[in-house]
Amino acid sequence: MAVQSPPAAEGAEPVAGQLFHTEIRSADPPATMRFMERAFGWTSGSSPSPVHFILDLPGGGEGHIGPPSVGEAPSAVPYILVTDLRSAEAAIRELGGEVLEGAQETPQGSYLTFRAPGGPAMIAWQMPVDDPR
Repeated sequence: MAVQSPPAAEGAEPVAGQLFHTEIRSADPPATMRFMERAFGWTSGSSPSPVHFILDLPGGGEGHIGPPSVGEAPSAVPYILVTDLRSAEAAIRELGGEVLEGAQETPQGSYLTFRAPGGPAMIAWQMPVDDPR
């Protein structure tokens, strides 16, 4: 029986601090996808290959399931939305986090990879300045 998630608010926009994207790196992406469909009602939109799944998550989230990179263990990496990547980096350092990879620019936005106290790695993500989100 699947766990039911509350529906997303109609027209809800992402909010700074929100977990808004997750990268799931699995040793068996199809098995992980089948499990998440049955257990939690996740669905996959168009997929670029039989081992990569683009997710449309209940509640309006999004994500990706795919294989880990060579030498990488299976994991899940949450993306946290920020409005100012430089301020987020300063706060991460000031509060005891460790920046693992400094700011990177992509056409979809800017990000940095960090480790929070206690060990989990995460990504702070800033949408492009012209993006209405």
